[in-house]
Amino acid sequence: MNIKQQAHNILETRTISSFGISIGTGLALEALFNVTTERYDDNRVIPDKVRVDDYTIHYFNIFTIARNIISALTVKNSVDMLYASNQLMQTLVEEVNTIHSLYDMSNCKPVLYIPDYKSLYKDINLGKTGDVVTKDYFTREYVLNNLKVASDHITMTVEHGNKHKLKPNTNKVLITTHLSVDLLNISKIKNLYLLESHTGKLKSYREWYSKLHKIGKLSLEVFPFIEEIVYILGDGGISLMMKLHIRRELHRLAMEKRWTSYTSKVVVIQHIRNDSILKDVLNNFKRSY
Repeated sequence: MNIKQQAHNILETRTISSFGISIGTGLALEALFNVTTERYDDNRVIPDKVRVDDYTIHYFNIFTIARNIISALTVKNSVDMLYASNQLMQTLVEEVNTIHSLYDMSNCKPVLYIPDYKSLYKDINLGKTGDVVTKDYFTREYVLNNLKVASDHITMTVEHGNKHKLKPNTNKVLITTHLSVDLLNISKIKNLYLLESHTGKLKSYREWYSKLHKIGKLSLEVFPFIEEIVYILGDGGISLMMKLHIRRELHRLAMEKRWTSYTSKVVVIQHIRNDSILKDVLNNFKRSY
């Protein structure tokens, strides 16, 4: 059996949910559409249904769809084989096209978002040390390197955007992404809502604190989801976290000043600048959204 056939067989045994899509993406779509195939878990309680026609666009981060395919694999240590055979890209295209077909009767337009994080990674990590080279990074590189050939077979509208930024929009917009920096597009899309992979939960701005990098067991509910906070705390994907004592001090300050997910950016920055430990922490900060 050649490597292409082996890779195909591995992908055929991945865990899928409704619509014949890898489970992470499929579970999200269960919140929008009635299922067309047997559910992975009939006992799973689906979150409140989301009215898809309330939204004009549903952005799907292409790297999230790829990640969800990989996370659904039942054969361990098989990713390199999928890369070498290019079968992962073929499956990615098939899933994108299946997702696209679900919106045929909807007023909501699905859009495949292909961001370029290179300049963002540089800017959002100014003044920090370390590197984010993870399995997810290699998946993104694989997708980008093989996208040119595959793009001719993608039926969904593709938007490369302005590097890592989405187009401004005044309407209600959905986004499905595992890279939380994408949510910073709320600076231009005020009515941006996250539809989570795996859970299918719809999350508004006030719940995005859960996408920040954890500080031990400290509650993150005290943080608004703004670029300055993502810069300091990190997100586990693009933005590196600062040293632990800095993050702990930020949490102490947030508790003292009674921040919430609604606290304004102006107030947060003022408090940081007036803190003896944090006063210089934003000196290298460069706005990217």
